[in-house]
Amino acid sequence: MADGCNLILRTGREYEDIFPVWDWQKIPGTTVELGPEVSGDPKRKGTTAFVGGVSDGDYGLFACDFARDGLTARKAWFFFDATFVCLGAGITCPSDHAVVTTLNQCLLRGGVTISANGNTWSPGRGDRGFERAAWVHHDGVAYIFPEETPVHLRNDVQKGSWKRISLQSSDEEIARDVFKLWIDHGRSPEGATYAYYVAPGLSLADTPSYVARPGVEILRNDPDLQAVRHAGVTGIAFYTPGSLKAADSLRVTVDRACLVLLRERAGVLIASVSNPENEAMIVNMTVERQGRGHAMRFDLPDGPEAGKTVTQVVSN
Repeated sequence: MADGCNLILRTGREYEDIFPVWDWQKIPGTTVELGPEVSGDPKRKGTTAFVGGVSDGDYGLFACDFARDGLTARKAWFFFDATFVCLGAGITCPSDHAVVTTLNQCLLRGGVTISANGNTWSPGRGDRGFERAAWVHHDGVAYIFPEETPVHLRNDVQKGSWKRISLQSSDEEIARDVFKLWIDHGRSPEGATYAYYVAPGLSLADTPSYVARPGVEILRNDPDLQAVRHAGVTGIAFYTPGSLKAADSLRVTVDRACLVLLRERAGVLIASVSNPENEAMIVNMTVERQGRGHAMRFDLPDGPEAGKTVTQVVSN
């Protein structure tokens, strides 16, 4: 199950042999209902087809309309130069179990620093919640919240065995120091949201100044549309046909649900479109700038190239 699993690899050793002690209900990047053990076939598929990405070769986004076992959510990731942005909207689950979104669960390397409730400090090991977190830094990665967000942090030993994931393996107890960070949406959430940035390779010393001016703007985060803009690049997940004001002088409208990436450079607009449902589709797009409109037609492919990005260049 992919489920939006989002691993952050800088050295390649962040998750080395973590699996016997992993909390399998908090896989990084996923939004999960914390229920009892599920019976039946572990290969459980979702019920939607809107799962895919768009890219112009340098920047991109991935989005999914998640629905399985009563839990629904619209989730998207936007990838820029030194940051990627994670958005969730419409998180709904009718059961009485808590629902969480996990930012990361990796091996604990060094200390953790958090800015929350107006203070910045390095907490000792343990398991604790913070009502108003602004950012968290661990192992050269910063997790940044554009709005102060309740988060839960566990930086401590986790125990398990290889037999938990393979009955033929040893049941010898294994212990690993683990960093785990998640957002708790509570029980029976209805329309819950989340938003956070991840800056891999950002030093602790540079984090406060970066947080003050990340250069990232979240334009929309709702069940119909999720969009982020950064340095002339705008990523948009249209879950329904719609329109978005991407900048003061730029508006884009599409007549089909699709993924769109707009890049403004040197007098041209590079527009990239894909169909995450991996089928042939025609998307009609109108781009308006300073009262002047330009219509474009994107013939998205089928067959072996289904889901592929199609790009057009428009002169300003």
